[in-house]
Amino acid sequence: MGHDIHFLERLERLAGKHLEGALALYRDPEFVKMVLHEAKIADGADRIALSLNDIQRGPFVIVTRSGRFVTCLAEGMSIGAHTPVVAREKLDKLLARMSHFRERMAEWNRMVDRVGGVMKLWNKFLRGGYLVSREEFVAMSGTAPMLQDKLWDIVFSSGKFTLETINKILTSGIDRRIDRPDEQLYDVARQLWFATWRGTHCAVLASMDGNIPSRARVLINPRNDLAFIPGISASFMGLVPQIIRMSWVTGRLGKQIFKDVKSGYLHAQTFSMHAAAISQLWGIGMRNPKLTAQVHKVLDQSNPFFDEIVRIAPNKPLAEEGYSALGLGWLRSMESDQSYAIVKGHLWDMAPPMRDHFSTAENIPNDIVATWLSNYVVSINTVYNRWKSLTAIPVALTARQPPELMYWEEKWLRVFSDPWKPEMALEKMLRPWFSVVVSPNKTPNSAPKIARNDPCHCGSGKKYKKCCGK
Repeated sequence: MGHDIHFLERLERLAGKHLEGALALYRDPEFVKMVLHEAKIADGADRIALSLNDIQRGPFVIVTRSGRFVTCLAEGMSIGAHTPVVAREKLDKLLARMSHFRERMAEWNRMVDRVGGVMKLWNKFLRGGYLVSREEFVAMSGTAPMLQDKLWDIVFSSGKFTLETINKILTSGIDRRIDRPDEQLYDVARQLWFATWRGTHCAVLASMDGNIPSRARVLINPRNDLAFIPGISASFMGLVPQIIRMSWVTGRLGKQIFKDVKSGYLHAQTFSMHAAAISQLWGIGMRNPKLTAQVHKVLDQSNPFFDEIVRIAPNKPLAEEGYSALGLGWLRSMESDQSYAIVKGHLWDMAPPMRDHFSTAENIPNDIVATWLSNYVVSINTVYNRWKSLTAIPVALTARQPPELMYWEEKWLRVFSDPWKPEMALEKMLRPWFSVVVSPNKTPNSAPKIARNDPCHCGSGKKYKKCCGK
């Protein structure tokens, strides 16, 4: 209490906006604790100076390591030679982040009240599939910083379930009934549908802060037979909306996950896995300009397994164009008004509800364009000749935007989304996936074994054990 009294008495040293700033800090101890945590103060420092203006001259608010307020120093007063300083620019950035977090927490509280409880909102989010709304996503994002480990657990358990279930299908012969589905096959398809969506939503939430925990990195090594990498396992079955979201995730994680995505691209053994890895490389390149050259270098490399898929593919546009043909410059050009106008013209023809709500194609808002493309529920395995419009364009329009852009606002959700039907899991995901599996008897993780001392096939020139085999 003595510290507080002394601090309040010394407020007379400040005036105008600096006085208001000092009082705002005093009234918000939660924010001050966040500042001290983010500032990573050296162990020997007992007091920290928060600059209200110039980092050298102040004025300053002096606080202890625990966040107690000590005093105020007017502009020009000395803080001492060894007192660490948190710059005003840092305070402003953290304040914006805290304000953003509080807005999302407020939305969380409103949504919890609306749906009737925390567990009901969680269940709706985890089981909502493509019908999770923007409002629900924003509400859930308010809890993401506190649930990082839990979210990553869900991501990997969903990926593990997906790959284990596919292996079980392939070894049990259930796939031979794909043209004569029974209730067992429908049930498996539904489980896969919700597992992949659950993993996708949680991956977006978990990666919003741009970090992946060290515990999770053990699981994303592509040589782990069941986990593979979060982007591949969550979009393993080839649904376009899941591929778009996982491209946002890998773009947000950037350099932390680049090596894993690169390895996923080189090891992919189905068309949908290859398409997912390509899209994730695009997402990384779009959001991380410093990685552009490395992304292009990876895309120039060949995947022998995918080359075989291309060779036998019934649809030749795939073989003629190939995913790696697109450069990041083309993707970045899609953010221009001219490109938006072209896409709006296509949507005017593809989505009849657009005509019911907008007078002309030009009147379609840009965010509606990006959201519609991010929620077009179709399998990549059925659209060889439309891959540019269905994957590259939405990746380009969402990679550098807030993740909620990939989710429909409630007022548009029922307008532009088809009602969920159980048979969609089989017809839109499982059947298309089986239609392009090269060998029905080959499990998704039966990649050719590489000796640890062999040259790494990624082209780095290093031994496998020193490169992708780490």
